[in-house]
Amino acid sequence: MFGSLYEDRPLKRMPKGFSTDHPHAELLKHKTFAVVRPLTQAVILSPAFEDIVVETYLELLPFRTYLNRALSV
Repeated sequence: MFGSLYEDRPLKRMPKGFSTDHPHAELLKHKTFAVVRPLTQAVILSPAFEDIVVETYLELLPFRTYLNRALSV
């Protein structure tokens, strides 16, 4: 539904405290953890749009919950 993470300009270096050979180095360089679901104008104007918004939110909820927990530690 979303594809990959939204492409933002990553950090040039690893965040402080992480080695350059960390197995998740490329993810650690991300400044933004966001996803995008492109929708056409026809979908946005359709009677099913509200259902699509709810479906999208429910699909994204586990990702959001995980990030909230990971950042709260």
